[in-house]
Amino acid sequence: KNKNKNKNKSAQKMQQHDPYSKRQRFQDAHRSFAYAMRNSIFMDSQPLDDVSGDVFSDWIRLLRKSLPQHWKSLHRVLWNVDQHMDNATKSEESLLAFLESSSSTNNNDEDWSSSCSGYTCGLWQLFHIMTLGVYEWNRLSPNPHAVLPVRKVADTLRDYIVHFFACDDCRRNFVSDYNACGQDHCTRLGSSRTDAEEWKQLALWLWQTHNAINVRLLKERQQQPQQPQQQQQQQQPSSLSPEEERNAQWPSRTDCPRCWNDDGTWDDEIVFQYLRIQYWPDDAHTKEYRKEALGETTTDTTLLMEDDDVKREVNSVPLSLSLIPIGTILCVGLVWRAMKM
Repeated sequence: KNKNKNKNKSAQKMQQHDPYSKRQRFQDAHRSFAYAMRNSIFMDSQPLDDVSGDVFSDWIRLLRKSLPQHWKSLHRVLWNVDQHMDNATKSEESLLAFLESSSSTNNNDEDWSSSCSGYTCGLWQLFHIMTLGVYEWNRLSPNPHAVLPVRKVADTLRDYIVHFFACDDCRRNFVSDYNACGQDHCTRLGSSRTDAEEWKQLALWLWQTHNAINVRLLKERQQQPQQPQQQQQQQQPSSLSPEEERNAQWPSRTDCPRCWNDDGTWDDEIVFQYLRIQYWPDDAHTKEYRKEALGETTTDTTLLMEDDDVKREVNSVPLSLSLIPIGTILCVGLVWRAMKM
């Protein structure tokens, strides 16, 4: 029994420190996007009502601007749905017709990675990527009128969760926390079109919200009765030790030591850099952030292009084209030989 107990502890420890690669995060986000589009938009055979239709339209347009632009197959879906929004919101069949045109929404959308528990986990990855994408969109916007106010983005996310998040408990808890200005978002998230520090707060707010949910879920698991006779007893609120609460939050001190201050609080600037490292494709800023947040002096740039279509376009050269250099060399050799003779 003790051997099994130690084995379970080892397994839990390994699971906690298993690397969740950026590629896996991106793929899980793709899968949950596809799953949500297929299973969470239409709950019956009726068209979306005006309010739900507007919420869906705002969500699609937000994703068009905030998801990595080289996710070409997913952006084809977003573009098609956005351009034909009236038809897409009429019926599930119409929406599915747009999805089938893209390889990003194939039938393997339920095969989430081993580091992700499934649909809800993958949707959180999508949400985090979106918040980093809003910062990038705003940072690169040519003029203030193109900037996405983070207050409006947060409201759009909330409305999407209210209408389309297919997890009743998740939806109820998120909305309750949001309506109560959880994580002080009512103060932190504004409508500035020039304040880059405010734009960062969107990603930090969602990260803090996700951590708070993880802590709450751990408390709820501890409150669950261990024996049948305890079900009739009054359950007292469970409290976590400081160590348990720290272990429920991400990133851990092992993953990002510089994210934590000595007093157990967070360094928000380092955390933002770490979020960008984990949830945004590598670019010219990644090396700098890895040095600041992780103390690394080199970076792997293999994730500059994550989309399968892009990788195929880059790596898959037609055979006829690949033979051109060989043919050219042979021809030059034959001409040179003829001239020598």
